[in-house]
Amino acid sequence: MGLGIRFTSLIYSSNMFFTQEKVWLIRVIQQYYEKYINNETFLSFFKFCLVGASGTLITLGTEFILTEFFLVWYGLSLSLGWMLGLVNNFCLNRQWTFHSVTGKVFRQLVVYFIITLIALSANLSMTIFLTEVIGFWYFFSSVLSVGVSTVIDYILIRNFALKPNPQKQKELLVVREIVFLILYDIVIFVFFIVLPFIFSTM
Repeated sequence: MGLGIRFTSLIYSSNMFFTQEKVWLIRVIQQYYEKYINNETFLSFFKFCLVGASGTLITLGTEFILTEFFLVWYGLSLSLGWMLGLVNNFCLNRQWTFHSVTGKVFRQLVVYFIITLIALSANLSMTIFLTEVIGFWYFFSSVLSVGVSTVIDYILIRNFALKPNPQKQKELLVVREIVFLILYDIVIFVFFIVLPFIFSTM
């Protein structure tokens, strides 16, 4: 208890210490942010993952609705949901993630479809290999495979299907500032609220 009280008192009773610590944290966050987060690749990958999540919801939602309410065979429902999810992902990634609106839509869609099949094949192959050969639990194998196939999918789509439009990258500035503010608030909350509270209970 005494250690926690002294630690908490040191932080909140000394304005100079608090200011120095806050400035140091801001500098650390800014350095980390500029090096790893404040770049187009990170932000586009983050948006790519968000789009993928929306596509997954559409796929599963379509399968559930068609199977449960319209009595469609689940295999057909899943296939239709997958195609709707693919179209959703293509449109959002083209317009929002990569801003690749200058290319021919049909060609981009064909290449996007082929790359998605490649990533899907890599996902399935890796899952089977990790489960049957390495001996991992099938669900753990699937999680690892999804992560690897997502990175493969992103790299191939970015370089061959939907090449980013540099003129649109200025639009990401607002997103960057939001990401920085969220990261800053989280770190500040942990260092000046959570940790002092934990130490005060010791």
